[in-house]
Amino acid sequence: MQISVKIQGLDELLSRLQNFTSSADDMIVQTMLNSATENIVVVAKALAPKRTGALADSIEARPGDEPREILIVAAKSYAPFLEFGTRYIPEGKFTFLRPAIQEGIDKLIEDLQRMFQETLG
Repeated sequence: MQISVKIQGLDELLSRLQNFTSSADDMIVQTMLNSATENIVVVAKALAPKRTGALADSIEARPGDEPREILIVAAKSYAPFLEFGTRYIPEGKFTFLRPAIQEGIDKLIEDLQRMFQETLG
């Protein structure tokens, strides 16, 4: 299971920045990965149901398939059932990724803004 996190509006900003090099995408993704790991993955691991701890151990942030995209991944096959529920498990009873993203997304955006300010002066 994976939930995509993509910041919209960056394409327009990047097109206006003439001195930004091709390393901009790498800087953005690295900032997003660091922030997501500190502010989303940590919370998701804390919220994940723990019987053996395997689900929490499987949660990570990784680069996405598109530029300026990251994925928050819970690699266990049963993760979607806990996150979204089943006919036997009510939705929301064991959710862990969505609350973590809601809690951490503002900090991720702040970290991106800080990176741009530091990089562009």
